[in-house]
Amino acid sequence: MTIQDIDLSLVEYVEVRGHYLYFISDNLEHKIRGSLRQNYEVLENKEFLKVNKSTMVNKNHVVDTRKISRYLYLKSGKCIEISRRKLKIID
Repeated sequence: MTIQDIDLSLVEYVEVRGHYLYFISDNLEHKIRGSLRQNYEVLENKEFLKVNKSTMVNKNHVVDTRKISRYLYLKSGKCIEISRRKLKIID
């Protein structure tokens, strides 16, 4: 499986674990070998924001942002921590 095989509009966020990228949606999880660095441009062009060193979030799935506590809340109810350095890109 490659990144081209995944419908990125359904993916809420992408997370790095070891040498694999996990594309996570409300009820599915796809795993491919690679790094955020290798796939950054493809994801950035598809409305994804890098919010910490191991996570990119699809901005179309964000329902709330709490800058004080540094969390993004997704449609599925999951929350993702934002690094201090990435707070400036969240609006």
